Amino acid sequence: MEQADTQDNEKDNKQNTKIMKKKKIIILLPCLAWSPVGGFKVVYEYANRLVAVGHEVTIVYPLICHYTQVTFLKKLKSLLTNIILFIFRGCHFYSWFPLDERITNKVVWSLYKKNLLLGDLYIATAVSTAYYLHAYKPLNRDIKKFYFIQDHEIFTMPETKVNEAYNFPDLQKIVIADWLRDKVEQMGSTATVIPNGFNFSQFFKFKDFSKRNKYLVTMMYHHMERKGCKDAIEALHEVKQIIPELQVYMFGVSEAPAHLPEWFTYFRHPDKETHNRIYNESSIFIAASHEEGWGLTVGEAMMCGTAVACTDNGGFKMMCTDGKNALLSPIKNPHALAINIIKLINNDDLRLRIAQAGYESIQSFTWDNSFFRFYSMMKLDKP
Repeated sequence: MEQADTQDNEKDNKQNTKIMKKKKIIILLPCLAWSPVGGFKVVYEYANRLVAVGHEVTIVYPLICHYTQVTFLKKLKSLLTNIILFIFRGCHFYSWFPLDERITNKVVWSLYKKNLLLGDLYIATAVSTAYYLHAYKPLNRDIKKFYFIQDHEIFTMPETKVNEAYNFPDLQKIVIADWLRDKVEQMGSTATVIPNGFNFSQFFKFKDFSKRNKYLVTMMYHHMERKGCKDAIEALHEVKQIIPELQVYMFGVSEAPAHLPEWFTYFRHPDKETHNRIYNESSIFIAASHEEGWGLTVGEAMMCGTAVACTDNGGFKMMCTDGKNALLSPIKNPHALAINIIKLINNDDLRLRIAQAGYESIQSFTWDNSFFRFYSMMKLDKP
């Protein structure tokens, strides 16, 4: 009965997003992404849905972004890398995502006013792009400006500048998690929370919980310190001392970290089928991020029926409740994470209960629901 109600609600949402007047929507991304990036996936999903209901969508990518604390040499290296990749790969830098062909992708030198197209509605998707959009004030044109906040981006800009952007009065703020709304409100502004959705046709459970290898644990690898991968690896080494049968699957976009032991298997940039298989073969998924805007991989693991043990940052807690559908531990505490992993391995009933509860709870995070709220927030039906 609940499933039928959910389907009816999503059907109503789709009907309610039929447009009355086509709008020109300009989305500002902070850079090019030649390989999968979680935040870009979310933006691309919204772009696909906006063009699907009849709007004209252009995504603008700068080669140089001035509003960052990146050094000149790193900016130069990034520019040269993009030029080389353009020469050898062509312009399909977004080929890792099924982006709708009706979307226009425009690469510009920077996001200064002279490089932006005229539109009806603009969406900044990162703090650096928010500064450009705040400065963009076309004459004799009534436009809407939105700032889509997916993280507290103090890793790209000083925190004072990040906080300043939260208070730009001409940008309406949309955030993906409660903790980000709290950050915006602390600066005296307001924000609307619209949780991310998930693609249930890409990640899904095909292997029963009880038929998996309970000693197989999976994690994502990322080089950024805030992702807590060193903590996760330390926790796994502690578990290995107690449970020698432990095996680990690790996946990521970059090369494998140095000196991984033989009981780790690394998958670099796995295709969709392999990625789904990794989740389904594993009994436990772990994540140790110190801070996370959302945490797509945690949700993906739940979709595949994998029990989750993760840290209690604000992004993960949008999907995870300790003891109900996941086991949570404090950030920067590998020992506490190790204890939770051991609990899940040694207690079959607990592991299966957590996996089942996670699988059921994540079903409510659909893209149809997220897009309906996103669309309604922008009031696109009003001419």
